Amino acid sequence: MAFGSERLPGGFAAWSRGKVVSREMLPEILASFVFDAVIGNVDRRVTNPNCLVAGQEFRLIDHELAFPRFLIPKPPPPWRLGGLQWLSQPSEHIFLEGLRRNVDRLGFSAVQKSWHRVSDR
Repeated sequence: MAFGSERLPGGFAAWSRGKVVSREMLPEILASFVFDAVIGNVDRRVTNPNCLVAGQEFRLIDHELAFPRFLIPKPPPPWRLGGLQWLSQPSEHIFLEGLRRNVDRLGFSAVQKSWHRVSDR
């Protein structure tokens, strides 16, 4: 299996511990967090961000551990009770602390709209 990434302009670097999530980034950060939760991507951790950032822009990379449950132990499906518990540990996802610090500013309407546009085709 192989995958490719779009070539990014200069200036992108790995997301670093302590990166501040700005108000402008919140909608996309929240959507990315939800995306990782749904696909079971346990590989976007503080110690392995798999995210490139330049200013207020970021790009998620390296999705090879999403979906295939036979590669590594995976969390239970997100729709089962407790299925998202793995996301409650700050070290388990790079965006968790930034979202927690901005919980009063989070809005799920953009995330809901995106998921409603997903079709089975």
